[in-house]
Amino acid sequence: MKIKLKNIGLWLVLIFLLKVNHLLADAVDCSATATTGIPESECFALVDLYNATGGDNWNNSTNWKTAGVIDSWYGVTVANGNVVRLYLHDNNLVGSLPSTLGNLTKLSWLFLDINQLTGSIPSALGNLHELTYLVLGANQLSGSIPSQLGNLGNLAILALKDNLLSGSIPPELGRLAKLEDLDFSSNKLSGSIPQELGALSVLERMIVARNKLSGQLPDALGDLAALRVLDLHSNQLTGFIPKTLGKLKNVESLEFGSNKLTGPIPAELGVLGKLWNLDLYNNYLTGEIPPELGNLISLTDMQIYGNRLIGAVPDALAGLTGLQVFQVDHNQLDADASGDALLSPVLQAWYAGIDPATKDISHQHPPAVPWITVEPTTGLITKESGEQSSFGLVLETLPTADVHIQVTSSDPGEGTVSPVTVTFTPVDWFDKQTVTLNGVNDDMVDGNQEYTISFSVTSDDTQYDGFQPDTVSAVNIDDDQEGITVYPTSGLMTSEAGGEDTFQVVLNSQPAAEVTISLSSSDTSEGLLVNSNNLVFTPDNWNISQTVTVEGVDDGGFDGDVVYTIVVDAVSSDPSYQGIDPDDVEVTNIDDESDPALAGVTVDPTSGLRTDEKGAIATFTVVLDSQPGSDVVLRLASSDPGEGSVSPTTLTFKPGNWDAAQTVTVTGVDDVDEDGDQAY
Repeated sequence: MKIKLKNIGLWLVLIFLLKVNHLLADAVDCSATATTGIPESECFALVDLYNATGGDNWNNSTNWKTAGVIDSWYGVTVANGNVVRLYLHDNNLVGSLPSTLGNLTKLSWLFLDINQLTGSIPSALGNLHELTYLVLGANQLSGSIPSQLGNLGNLAILALKDNLLSGSIPPELGRLAKLEDLDFSSNKLSGSIPQELGALSVLERMIVARNKLSGQLPDALGDLAALRVLDLHSNQLTGFIPKTLGKLKNVESLEFGSNKLTGPIPAELGVLGKLWNLDLYNNYLTGEIPPELGNLISLTDMQIYGNRLIGAVPDALAGLTGLQVFQVDHNQLDADASGDALLSPVLQAWYAGIDPATKDISHQHPPAVPWITVEPTTGLITKESGEQSSFGLVLETLPTADVHIQVTSSDPGEGTVSPVTVTFTPVDWFDKQTVTLNGVNDDMVDGNQEYTISFSVTSDDTQYDGFQPDTVSAVNIDDDQEGITVYPTSGLMTSEAGGEDTFQVVLNSQPAAEVTISLSSSDTSEGLLVNSNNLVFTPDNWNISQTVTVEGVDDGGFDGDVVYTIVVDAVSSDPSYQGIDPDDVEVTNIDDESDPALAGVTVDPTSGLRTDEKGAIATFTVVLDSQPGSDVVLRLASSDPGEGSVSPTTLTFKPGNWDAAQTVTVTGVDDVDEDGDQAY
């Protein structure tokens, strides 16, 4: 059986059209609300989500974008004619969230966690006033948390953990009166914790661990009466732990580890009867372990290692019979010769009952003496060209008052410091502060100069007042090079007609004494200096160029163009400028007399020119063969003005245009007579 190719093509087109018609028949028509069961705007929002997040590659996209009731689409729940739940947890959504999600105004659940969502959280989600669960964790969302989320008055769970969110926590979230669970852990959030969050009266879990939060813990955290878990570990929080946390009667877990908290452990925490987990490790906490912690009968985990706690482990801790983890290592507690914390006989029996794998009282170090560490103190280099250097300052112990350190350079003409005053407080005393050295350009050839940085310390803390830190030594690298610049040193032209030319002289660096530049002509019959034969540069005017003028001399005879030299010499009592030989200047003096052997006038053509009595014209050119010393005037005349006239009748050539040909026009004259062609 033979089939023509064109018939095969026709069949393929027909099959394609049938498939397209089938797809169109199956595609959702968002305007057909009677069929979809939801408003058109909500239908389009779902289609936008599908298209924006690669719906064709979802793990499960059953019935999405097909005709029929949208309640049959995977993860979508419809009630009373609106979408009320959208659950696409761990479904391989890749892309960004469309702002049209804000059209799902009756939505109560939005679960899009454990996907690959990128971009920002749309502020339009603030329109979802019925929302109770907003779960977007474990994605790659970036940007800030929209303040509009503070409009979600029915929100109970706000989970944005494990993303790339940055910026601060919006204080507007303090309006979420029904919020029970807030989890922003493992992002890049910065700034302080808003005190407005203290208004979340039903909040049970606040987890903002592993971010970049800073500042002090607000006292308002003590107003979270329903709070069970407060986890702020691995941030950059500073200041004291608020005593107001003693009001959290329902709290079960407090995690503040790996921050920069200072001050004592509040004794007020001893009333938290439901607390089972207390993690305050790796901070800068000082003072003794409060014996009131022995009242925490529910406590199973106490991690307060890596601080600067002193004194003895209180016997009251023996009442913590359920304690399973006890880690107080790396502090400054009273210790034996091996560095283990001393335990009374009561505590020894209690300590023996804790699993060896979960207890540690080792590495107790004696309290450090007051000290200001400066590092580095040597090897610092600045340059006059602007290169900087720096060193750090930090206190080694907690001061009882602010410590002010005045920083002074021994030679501000070589190096300056910034800032000139550094202040440490009892809150930030452990944070290293940086002082920058700036090299100063003095314009003098003085070589590399050493200078030092010294300190003056004042404080109401008597242990730090008057403390003398180590001096810092530095070197400022000189970038100046002695020298005399003469420019230009060639190409200058004078003329025997009195033509002049100029050149400039300037020093390359500031001298320590006057520098005298002497000038002379190698041939005074060709060129002379118009102004003084000496130039004087001082430490004040060394960088201002001085002009030298040279004038040509007429020698009265033809000798052609002559090259001569302006000789430049320098004299100074400044050792840096002794022996310097500046560049000399080459000048050409243009002769103004003509060479008789070269003088001549070229006329072209000299024959063959034709005019007629009707006024026809002819032309020829005239030019000199060599440069004259002065103007050359040529006069022209017709031998028979009755047959032809000439124009112009005078040509003038100057020394400057002698080689530019000039044109002469000859015009025929009608004499009325029949006299035949006439030569003239």
